[in-house]
Amino acid sequence: AERCELFLCIGTSGVVRPAADLPLIARSSGAYAVEINIAPGALDDRLDLHLYAPSGQLLPALMTAAFGDAAR
Repeated sequence: AERCELFLCIGTSGVVRPAADLPLIARSSGAYAVEINIAPGALDDRLDLHLYAPSGQLLPALMTAAFGDAAR
């Protein structure tokens, strides 16, 4: 988490420690932190971007947008 540039926080409540600290560690180290979840969670006010949708639907679309056909 301390050395990443992008941290994806996917499908979590953001309350179970120590895992809930990982996106905060990443962000404090300069990473862009994104939450992907079906509803707002405990980390909402501390991350950079929130995408509210089922991860099983959103992740394939993000991968295709980022990597094109190589994502398949």
